[in-house]
Formats: sequence, C-alpha cells, structure tokens
Amino acid sequence: MYVFKEAFFTVRENREIFLGFGLEHGEDAASFYRSGDERVLDERIAISQGAGEGVNLLLDLLEQTGKGLDKRSNIRLDGSQGFLYAELYPSDKWYDAGIIPAEVRGYRLAAETFSLSTPGGFTSYGSKIQVGCLDKNGRFIRGGESDLTERNCLLAVFAALAAQFAARQEENGMAVSDEYFRRPRIESFVTFCERFYQANKTKDYFIEYKNAADYRGDAESMDALFAPRVKKAVLPPAPPVPKAALRGEDAAYTAFQSEDFLPDYRARIPVCPKGAALAAALYPVLRAIGSGRCTAFLQYGRPGSGKTANILTICAMLRLPVVETVYASENTDETLLGKYLPTKNGLVFKETGFTGAVRGGGAVVIEDIHLARPGALSFLHGLLEPDGFVRLDDQTVVRRHKNFRLFATFVPEWPAAGGPGAALLDRFDIVYKAVGPTDEELVRLIKDRVPGAASAEFAVKVYRKLAARFERDAPDTGLSARTLLSWVRLAADIGYPAAAELTLLGAACGDEALEALIRSVVASYSW
Repeated sequence: MYVFKEAFFTVRENREIFLGFGLEHGEDAASFYRSGDERVLDERIAISQGAGEGVNLLLDLLEQTGKGLDKRSNIRLDGSQGFLYAELYPSDKWYDAGIIPAEVRGYRLAAETFSLSTPGGFTSYGSKIQVGCLDKNGRFIRGGESDLTERNCLLAVFAALAAQFAARQEENGMAVSDEYFRRPRIESFVTFCERFYQANKTKDYFIEYKNAADYRGDAESMDALFAPRVKKAVLPPAPPVPKAALRGEDAAYTAFQSEDFLPDYRARIPVCPKGAALAAALYPVLRAIGSGRCTAFLQYGRPGSGKTANILTICAMLRLPVVETVYASENTDETLLGKYLPTKNGLVFKETGFTGAVRGGGAVVIEDIHLARPGALSFLHGLLEPDGFVRLDDQTVVRRHKNFRLFATFVPEWPAAGGPGAALLDRFDIVYKAVGPTDEELVRLIKDRVPGAASAEFAVKVYRKLAARFERDAPDTGLSARTLLSWVRLAADIGYPAAAELTLLGAACGDEALEALIRSVVASYSW
C-alpha cells in the first residue's frame, strides 16, 4: 500500500486536521512552506489528514513523555537492521475530540524495511508493518483487516513513520522536525509534513492488523533519540529587578494626561479594580511604558497567571485608554486594521479601533496572540519598528502615534502553541513571564473584593493545592484569581463546599478525576 498517497483519499466528515493550526485535509498550504533557502515555493502543497495528525500525535507523545505525564509510550529504531518498534498511548485529547475510538487505549507496532527490485531495474523500498490495538489493560484487541481504518490504526502508523523520518539525518528530517518539536508553528508543521510526504510517497508498505511481538533488542529508544530535542524553546526569565525598584509604592512614574488622547478614547481609560496591586517587578515596566521607552509589552504564562489583570492595572495607573482588545483565533485575519463596507455611495474603507489607536494614541491588547495565523499579524513587524507604520488596504499609510502602546499575551503550554514567532518576538521591547499574585496578595484581594469573607487564608491554600495539580495534569487550563473570588463570594451564601460545586468544578472541564480531587481537597478543611 502506498499509504501516503492513499491517505489523500481517506478523510473524516470533519476535514480539519486535529491540532493542525486550522488547516484542512487537502488544503493548499504552500504559503506556509519554507524551503531550505527560506524561499516560499509557488507550487501547491497539500497535507492529508492522516499524515498531518500522525505528525501531531508524535509530538503529543513526545511531550507527554518529556514532561513525565505518561512514560508508557516508546519508539525504538534499529538503523542497521531497518527495524522499528513502537508502543503508543495517546493522551485524552485524542479521545475527547473523537479521533480515536474510546475502547482503543494504545497501539503496538513493528515494522521491518524491505526492497523489491523489478526486471527493469526499478527498486521499491518499503516496510512490512504489523500494527494492533490495545485495550485499557494493554492487551491486544482481536479483529480483522477492517480494524486498520475503523480503529484508526493508520494514525499510529503515520506517527511511528514520522519518528523514523525525524531520526534520519540523511533524509533531512532532523532539522525540520527539531524546529517543529521545539516551537510548533504552522510554518514548521507544514514544512515537516511536506518533507515527510516527499520522503515516503514512493514507498510501498505492506500493513496488516496483527499483535506485534514485543521487542527485546537494544535499539535506541524514543527517550534517547528525542528527549534532548523535544524541549520547547523557553523564553528567558525576567531579569532581576534592582532592590531600589522593589519599593513599588515609592517608584515614580509619569501618567498620561486626558488631552494626550482623542475625546472619544478618554472614556476608555480602565478603572483600577479595588484591591488590585501591581507586582514590584512590574514597576520598571510601568515606568518604561509611561515614558515611551517601551512601545510593545508581551506577557506569557499559564491561564490564570494574571496577564490580563496586569495589563488593566498598568493602563489604569498610567491613565492609558484601552482602545481595542483583540481575542486572537484561527479566524483572525488582516481586517484587524479595517475593511471595505458597502454603503449607498459604494464600497467605503472603514478603519477599526486598532488603526484609530495607531493614528491617535492609546492601547491595543491582543489576547492569546499564539492562536492567530501568522499572516494575519504580519503588519506588526513594520508597526513595531522604530519608525513604525501600517499600510491599510486602501493604500493609506498610518504612522504610529507617540502614545500608541501594544500589549499582547500568550500561553506557551497551549496545544499547538508556538508563541508569536522569533521575528515578531524580537520586536517586543519587554517580554515578561507572568507568575500571578502571591498568597498575601490573594488574601488581601479577597478581603478587598468580598468584605467580611470568612476563611480567606484557607481558601487560598485550597486554591494553591489545586492550581499545582492543574499545572501538572491539565496544562491546557488553569485556575485563576477570578475563579477564586467567585468561589469565596458565593460561599458567603451557601458555604464553601457547595460553592465549589458551582465554581471550582467548572475549571475541570468535565474531567472526573479532577472533579473528585477538587471535592476531596475542599472537604479536607473545616469551613
């Protein structure tokens, strides 16, 4: 079976490639492909759902293993014998999305390279591949050839072959796979998938549904091959703040004046929430934003780490209007700056608040910048240069106002999150890791926002215990200070245990194990 070619004829009703940056089966992705000399190719590049999801399954398995979340998955490669053995145990996200049947909890696969020569001198290279499904106890699920597709065994085949491809330097796999493993982005995903396809499209694979025998050899394991490479690029920690700057209440900063902004924008100056306090480490940032030494400020961190609260507090203290907030997604497009709208006088170009802030001053906030397609934010490169400007679709050039400020956030642990990209990241004046408020700050926040709240200290202890567990077991979500406040506020009426059912449990997103943990931790305190 020429499985890579056949994959283009097999697609689910939902054509989207799972964890594939919104790309669909067979979609032309040539604009995202990067050749070795950084040229964008003109030819059409399409990605099949099977191969694309196999690449993403491999990345997910490597991350699960590298983070110590699940050590069962393993891939062993014996280059001298052309042998591959794999045990793959997908994470829950593949079942939640309906990609893999619920009864299949893992796969066992063994592949052996072979070559067939024809009288005409043509040699076909491929592999004999045995692959079988495993139940929750690790036992082989008996079945027939139909199980290859019905139980999505081909997904496991693609994941194992992607590991084999990535480990072979001679096929130019290491460079592109390393880039994708370290910082998953749409460009590195497309490039990896395309070169993976080109390296395998002429190979004939004999695939059978069978209980593959355990591997007893000494071939290199997945840990040895990939662990050093799967670690994502981590942004540098914030530099230590001089002791003089730690006295936040004594630090002087310059706030804006009302006349610095257009009248329509003055009403958009946020009000500093009661009890909100700026972390001492952010006072140098506050001063830099107020003085103009910082035009663009990027924060990264887990959900609930206080990124948005930091932005609103800084803007409130500086009296800087938040002209527009953009919630980035895969549907974010170039109309952020404006678009043509039909009127009785024909099509007229209508600017957005984003362009208004660039033209007249004010703040723009881009939440979850990692979720936007790279092309949708390409205009930021020119905007954040020293003499920044944007060119609108009507060809108008808008120079950046001296009082324009850009704030952005992203979550590195988010599925398929690659961050803003190295070129754009380099244009932010300050990059800061948000770590959230301290216990003392949370207690003070509760007492300020919920006067008379009982057991605030106990509530914060429960919050910390649960937040640590969420960070380990549910990196895609998190508990925020907002959830904590909602819990304490409702507890004033119905008590902490009952209030937890209506507030804290929502953060578990239906995960029964996390829900049970929340109940047990809350019940361990005498409220």
